[in-house]
Amino acid sequence: MITQGGASEIADAIVAALVEACAAPHGTDWNDREAVAHAYLSQRAEISGGHEILPGDVFLGGDSLRPYLTVDLGKEVWLTSRSSVGLSTPRLLNEIGSGHFGLPTMSVVLVRQNQDYAVQSLVADSQLHQYLSIPGVLFVSLTNPSRYQTRRYPLNIARLAQWLRFEHAGRAAAVDLALEFGGDIQGLANRIVLSKADVLGISVNFGEMKTFEALMVALRVTKFRPIICVGNVLAAWAPDQVVDVCSGFPLCLSYSYGETAIQGVCRVLASGTRDAFAAGVVHLDRHEEPLRLRPTSIVVPDERLLAQTLKLGGQASIETSFGCQYARCSFCPRGHRGSGWSRPAVGDAKAVVQKVASLVSDLSTERSGVLSIVDEDAFGQEGMDAGSHEPLIVSLVETAGPLGVGLEIYTRLEQLFSRRRARSASVDRLEQLRRMAPSLVRVFVGVESGCDSQLRRYAKGQTTSEAIDALRAGSLLGLPLEFGFITFDPLLSADELIENIEFLLRTDVLPSARPELDGEQIYALLQSGSDGEKFRGGPVFARVAYMATELELFANSAYLRRLRKSHPELIGAYDEAFARYAYRYRSREVGTIAAWCRVWTEGTFKPIYRMRLAGRANKGPSNPYENAIRRYRAATFGLLLSLAGRCLPSFGVRARALSIALDTSIPLEFDANRVSLEELRELWQWWAAVSPVATMNDEAEFNLDHLEMGRAT
Repeated sequence: MITQGGASEIADAIVAALVEACAAPHGTDWNDREAVAHAYLSQRAEISGGHEILPGDVFLGGDSLRPYLTVDLGKEVWLTSRSSVGLSTPRLLNEIGSGHFGLPTMSVVLVRQNQDYAVQSLVADSQLHQYLSIPGVLFVSLTNPSRYQTRRYPLNIARLAQWLRFEHAGRAAAVDLALEFGGDIQGLANRIVLSKADVLGISVNFGEMKTFEALMVALRVTKFRPIICVGNVLAAWAPDQVVDVCSGFPLCLSYSYGETAIQGVCRVLASGTRDAFAAGVVHLDRHEEPLRLRPTSIVVPDERLLAQTLKLGGQASIETSFGCQYARCSFCPRGHRGSGWSRPAVGDAKAVVQKVASLVSDLSTERSGVLSIVDEDAFGQEGMDAGSHEPLIVSLVETAGPLGVGLEIYTRLEQLFSRRRARSASVDRLEQLRRMAPSLVRVFVGVESGCDSQLRRYAKGQTTSEAIDALRAGSLLGLPLEFGFITFDPLLSADELIENIEFLLRTDVLPSARPELDGEQIYALLQSGSDGEKFRGGPVFARVAYMATELELFANSAYLRRLRKSHPELIGAYDEAFARYAYRYRSREVGTIAAWCRVWTEGTFKPIYRMRLAGRANKGPSNPYENAIRRYRAATFGLLLSLAGRCLPSFGVRARALSIALDTSIPLEFDANRVSLEELRELWQWWAAVSPVATMNDEAEFNLDHLEMGRAT
């Protein structure tokens, strides 16, 4: 029987242990924080009543905004949690608050360092013991070492690892093949075996199937047989291949958001029924509506991986909403993400963005410090609904900006400006964007084409004129615009390609910023007519993220379904590494142009990809990579123009005339009948002459195989 005085000592010790754990430096692994709490309590033998406190008796749950600590002392379980008003509550705290485990034998609030800590004790019956007996989980994020070498924050597993602790479902850790093992698969396999995890969660993204296969080969020669849970894009789009790779292991497949799936696996294991996974493959959420599987809370993701990412010059990211309110683009499969848009917890979103932004600010170097909000549409349905309610993204950006962090967001064009919106709503949106602009370092929008017939094939729900309106609005506000542009698709005609080229060269779409104009004045200017002189600026191609790219013919996409009906003869082999199909072009001439552009873009991919990400992680006023990236875009557009001029006879004279608008030093050929690798090498040397390519340690490697084989894997 614990006396009142003894209870006070326990309460004080448990709160002190939680304070110690939370005081560990930024970027400390959550398991290490838990070990700090255990070490502190182990030194306080007087509180245990003769019960040895083992590491498994102590659990650090929640996240860095809502931490709590449970301690199992045999006959009693003690819990302390830090106050978090206005945020969603970790599951265990809700369960205890509802009386699910009976009434507390003690409940008190202690104040430490000006913060409230609630302390409770409960009788440790068999039900509570089973709830607290949770499995060990190790999450693994892979990489495609031959293609993607830049370090990126593995948000997917970072979020899942913290989610399990928030839900008191698993004692989770997370590791990344690129960040921690430099692509060494055997080293990763050794780490997995040493973990002795009950569950191994593996994220398999685009291009990672071969890496996944190699990892499973390395694990197969060991005796270690955890329950394998595979998620991310290739689990949803290429499940048969995943099943083959995991033959001989108990396997669970998640086809959508992974939180509910992995939590369910952990709950089953906690109940002592591992045999449920022995029969073969378990399809966790194959027939569930993804909207129902989206997280109900937003957690601060794994901080250790964030710190490692920033240390290596990578970029941090966070997701505050899920889905897309439009969800009809023909090239974008929606099965695994679902239709519709939701933001689960407004209070969580604000607090988590502020917390992650502060971590980025503290852990970044002087010139780095960019946080990418990777919501599919940052404004979402909130930005489309009529009324005076301000979309939350506005306050999220304004919250993070003063911390010295640059913000990236992704959105649809009509969220910037649309003539379909009422005047008052349009002016409000322009003013909102004006407030956000000082904190934004990149605003990515999907333009995709400058040709209306191609936009209809893409089912973008926008016309070229509407895109021009939105781009003009964003440019006048000084937004750092960058956009996607899918130049080629299998049904592209020569006339459509020419239309795209002429759109990309327009200089009346991206005007210089006009900070002296308010929202009303910008609205009036946009409505005043199409006089291009009012909007004179740089060429459109200068803001395209990746020039001269081809449509990805993804499995399960609406575009693929349409092509199967109308032109099945154009569809080629299936590429399981990216869950996409190769294809031929209906127009032979367009196919030739696309093929040579592919030789160029694939040959330059590694150095340019690394340079782009290095540039995106850089928030300095004079980004050293910006000029190099713009120069590369100019080179790529020049090549596209040159190829079109030679392959499309009716466009030859016009192409030469258009080239006058380009830098005259770009080595472009308009007379030769044949294209050669020497042309591409000369163009690359032109780019490299004044670009910091040496810092990337990569050179372009042009390969004629790409004329036939498609893109690299």
